[in-house]
Order: sequence, then structure tokens, then C-alpha cells
Amino acid sequence: AIFLSRNNNDKKRANIYEKRFYALEKNIYKYLVEKKTGRLVDGIDWDAKQVQQNSPHVAAWTILLDLCKESHGLLEKELLSILAKPMPIRGAPDASPVIPSPFFIYYIYEALKKRGKGDAVIDNIRRWLAWLPENDFTTCFEHWPYADLNKEKGDTSYCHAWSAHPVVHFANIILGVNQTAPAWRKIEFSPSFSFFDHACGTIPTPYGTIKVAWRKNNEYININLDIPEKINAKILLPKISKIVKGGKYKWVIYRS
Repeated sequence: AIFLSRNNNDKKRANIYEKRFYALEKNIYKYLVEKKTGRLVDGIDWDAKQVQQNSPHVAAWTILLDLCKESHGLLEKELLSILAKPMPIRGAPDASPVIPSPFFIYYIYEALKKRGKGDAVIDNIRRWLAWLPENDFTTCFEHWPYADLNKEKGDTSYCHAWSAHPVVHFANIILGVNQTAPAWRKIEFSPSFSFFDHACGTIPTPYGTIKVAWRKNNEYININLDIPEKINAKILLPKISKIVKGGKYKWVIYRS
């Protein structure tokens, strides 16, 4: 709200939202930060005492909102350890009550991407969300499945919010395109070559379509990037770091 107000030259509203922001931030640090670890807890009880629970949900938002920065390394390790486990099964004896749901895991992925752990995100999508297309589902469930899918009937939403969120991560990580300014005026280009031999895709923007294609051969990776005019791109490839304007580009890099 502060950003939007300032960009609309509405200083009065910007000041109002800024005061609310600092008041909220002050109370978050006053009531919700665990002194021993410096991390945010999940909340407070009716007696204003901190609850003794640290969920991955709060860990993700701590990273995304740049709160308690000194705890981000610890939170990253905790989130990675959760994603390294097998896919959650509802009703299993060891099922955790605080595992992020198939839609909320979007924010877990966003937090880890912010920490430079995009490959862990793709690995988890392949292991945790592959059961959807493998069982002929084309949308995202509200919850993780039971071992017996017949128990799902009437018990959950088959088409929940954020159903297509893996596509966002494919574009950000595999194609390597990330928006870094409003209206896509600026992007970063840094694809991951860890999982596939080739990839291609398009990303619509207000200025036109960004096109990406890359392919591995025996010794090299051939990369093509087509950027619409009015978009500047920061290129972050192995041994290549520069800023380019709209246009068509080709690179050939050695496979490491």
C-alpha cells in the first residue's frame, strides 16, 4: 500500500500506511520474537504468552517479509529438511499437523527461491506434486491425499486456490525468468540446468512475450532469449553477468 500510494503521488495515504507498518512491525518484534533463537513464533495465547510451536508457515513468511533476518539461515535449513521428506500422506501414523498444504507450499517455495534454493523447489515438485497428474488430476487438492484416494470423496476441494502454482516456479527456475520491477520493466535471467536436457517456454508481459529456449549437447548448453523492447534484463549465466536491453540473444556455455 505504501509503494502504490507513493507511485500515485498520494503522500497522505503513503504516510498513513507507513505509520501503520511501523506500528505493526514494532509489535511483531515485541510480542512474537523468541529471545533464545531470534525467530518468530506462531502466535500468542490468551495470556499474551508465546505459543510453543514453530511452523513452516511462519518460517516462510519470516523470510518473505524480511523479518528477523538473523534467523533466516536456521529457517532455510528447517524448510529444506521438510521438503526432503517423502510426500505427506493424510492419516499416516507419523503425519505432522503443521505440514504446509499443497496450496500453501507455494509460499514455502517462494521463500526458498528467495534464498537461492530453486533446485530444491523443483525436486520437491517432482516428488510431492507428481501424484496429481499421475492419478489423472489436472488441478491442485486442498490437502495431501489419503493412501486410499477413494477416501477423498467429499472430504476436500479437488480444485483449490493456487492450483497452477508449479507453472510459476517452472518459469522462474527452469526458464530462469524473474520479474524485478513493476510491469516487467526489468527481469533477471538465470535458468537452472540441473534437471533436464532441454527446456523452452514463453512468458507474457505488458510489453510483449519473453521467449526462452535452451538445450544441452555433449559439451555445451545453447541458450536463446528473446526480450521485448522496453524490458531490461540482468543476465546471470556461468561466467556471464551483464545487463542487456530488449532484443534477441544467443549464448553458448560450457557444461560444468
